[in-house]
Amino acid sequence: MYKIGIDLGGTKIEGIILDNSNEEYFRYREKIDQNSDYSAMLHHLQSIYHRLVKEINNAPHSLGIGTPGSISPKKGLLRFCNIVVMNGQPLLKDLQSSLQRKLTIENDANCFILAEQQLGAAKGKASAFGIIIGTGCGGGYVVNNKLVSGANKIAGEWGHSVININGAQCYCGRKGCVEQYLGGRSLQRAYEDLSGINIGAEKIIELYREKQEHANIAIEKYLDYFGIALANLVTTIDPDVIVVGGGLSNIAEIYTDGLSRVKAQFSDDEIKPKIVKNTLGDSSGVIGAALLGV
Repeated sequence: MYKIGIDLGGTKIEGIILDNSNEEYFRYREKIDQNSDYSAMLHHLQSIYHRLVKEINNAPHSLGIGTPGSISPKKGLLRFCNIVVMNGQPLLKDLQSSLQRKLTIENDANCFILAEQQLGAAKGKASAFGIIIGTGCGGGYVVNNKLVSGANKIAGEWGHSVININGAQCYCGRKGCVEQYLGGRSLQRAYEDLSGINIGAEKIIELYREKQEHANIAIEKYLDYFGIALANLVTTIDPDVIVVGGGLSNIAEIYTDGLSRVKAQFSDDEIKPKIVKNTLGDSSGVIGAALLGV
């Protein structure tokens, strides 16, 4: 039986079909308008699903969808999603109704780390935590090949742990969340506050490597927050490995300077957290969604 996975992100939506051996059979992605409303997002999900089904001539298949945030077990509504128009919406119910089938919706970071633990950078590890640093910041946790969801289905929501109690307001209702300091938009804001210029994260990193003053200040602060946030994670669950994904996982300095900032948070030099880059690239999320499908 085929496995269909769909990954909804802040800037794109991607679909994949895996065969019985979990090998890629077909893949499709398209950009989405960040200003789209909920009905437009639903339409994107529906249309990409139908496109994928057409590729296998409606052969038997499972379906899993990865999104930022999580479905409330009590209310059935999406929450903690950095695509804010999706929050408070009955996404699972609406998709099951419109597609006329069962499906699984799982946090995108959970999809990411499950794929990396089964097929990628954390393969063979008993415990693995995955962090996604992209438009926002997500997290997921796998122990003994199983996702840890928690009593309230919010285990792994690392992006909404607080590292500055008087910090920036987050859409989740709290202040000073990790996402407000490590997400791609936060890096852009930090640089713009210093320079008055709004440029993308990739350009900021490029200027940092050229030792441009404002980029240097912005990235150094970014790495400091990275050290604090990851050290908190290590002291809480101490996983065998932390796998980094998302667009900002391509910042090479995370695995050198960033790792040093994490280690500097511990006085015991025997504590040596392992932080690695993903090996499945930006495919991790959509592959994980396919693996989790029903």
